[in-house]
Amino acid sequence: TVAAYIFFAAFMHWVDKDFEWFTAHRHAFLAKKTVPNYSIFLSGLPPDMQTDTALKEYFIKCFSRDDVVADVHVALIIPNLEKKVAKRDKVVSKLEHAINVLTIKGVTPTHKTIMLETVESVPTYSKEIEDLNEEISRDIDRIEAMRNRNESGDGQDTLLEEDIEAAGDEEDRQLLAAETMSEVQSLPKEGERNDGLLKLDALRPAAVSNALLSSADAIKAMIVGEDGASRSAAFVSLSDLASVNLVRQAVHNAEPWFCVPAEPPMPDLVNWKNVGKSNESKQIGELIGLVLTTTLCIFWTIPVAFVTSFSNVESLTKVFPFLKAPVENYAWFSSFMALLAPLILVAFIALLPYIILAIIKFEGLIEIETMQHPSLYSKL
Repeated sequence: TVAAYIFFAAFMHWVDKDFEWFTAHRHAFLAKKTVPNYSIFLSGLPPDMQTDTALKEYFIKCFSRDDVVADVHVALIIPNLEKKVAKRDKVVSKLEHAINVLTIKGVTPTHKTIMLETVESVPTYSKEIEDLNEEISRDIDRIEAMRNRNESGDGQDTLLEEDIEAAGDEEDRQLLAAETMSEVQSLPKEGERNDGLLKLDALRPAAVSNALLSSADAIKAMIVGEDGASRSAAFVSLSDLASVNLVRQAVHNAEPWFCVPAEPPMPDLVNWKNVGKSNESKQIGELIGLVLTTTLCIFWTIPVAFVTSFSNVESLTKVFPFLKAPVENYAWFSSFMALLAPLILVAFIALLPYIILAIIKFEGLIEIETMQHPSLYSKL
């Protein structure tokens, strides 16, 4: 009894020390100059805030400081560029493999093209990567030029005329013009809207112009398949931790699920396919994940209970009579069946995180789902 009290007192003492250690180290970690600590992720941006300039001016007005914003990037829809980058990555892997074969084995690697022509791999892949680099550079320059044109607001009449002419046939051009004007007319007029905290219209210079340009580019991107349309999400980096924490805790829009701030993941862990998802799709995904997790919890006990019965050889031979003869005739078989149950349970436990990892993909998380994801730990 005395030993139990001593053990309990020592355990509680070290738990208390652990909380002190965690608090100190957590604060030190959050104070580090890392991207997630000094940045925020904004989802559900309204059309008049889907430009870098509009967001930057909004936060400058909020804090009345010109140096509060370090960087702003509104996420873009760039499926064509992403395909080219993915294709280049595959070609780079093939080129590296061909170079290794040439270096290690001293054999000139070859492969067949689509036209069934045999060519040398190293020069062919090198030329393909060079061409892809040029295409990717041109696409990036074109997208950046379009974004800069939208940010400055220069030549908006010319922009609309070019977009409408590029839309295709007469029916597509009429659709583009009608939807663009409808988008402009739906914007709130100056002084008409008050979000309770700030008059956001006063904090958004040239809101109509920016929304007009963004909506025109978005419609053009949908019609002619071009990259560069804005997603309803952005990454904002601020100059100090106090401002970051204020922005994360503030309400930025009167409408629910508009301008929702959150902590961003590390840049290399951003799941771009989920950036800019609508709130409805995220809610449906979370509901599907919850249903699947609940179903897993209910039905997981069935295979576990069945496997646990393996440890009781006598009960197992009653369920499966054909095992009675080998159990009685071979002593090692009985010992093997007794050891089989814990081994299968270990396999089930090892498999469980992968099942849950597949489930959380439905939740539309902006961080790439890994074995260290908080959502996975919470479900486990």
